[in-house]
Amino acid sequence: VNMTTENKQFYSVPETAELLCISKSKMWKVVRNQEIKIMKIGHRVIITNDAIREFVDKNQDVWKKGIEVE
Repeated sequence: VNMTTENKQFYSVPETAELLCISKSKMWKVVRNQEIKIMKIGHRVIITNDAIREFVDKNQDVWKKGIEVE
């Protein structure tokens, strides 16, 4: 994931979905299944750069094989 263009520290769920090239509903499923670390501020769900990198690293082999992440 190349996040150097914006240099942002925190992303919303829709922004994270766009970065990962997955649908918003799929990203919300990932959040609900606690597959990615999140921060909650009130009702807002925030995902950090580090959490995104960790998620990508953890799932790289799965994505290479084309297997759906559950």
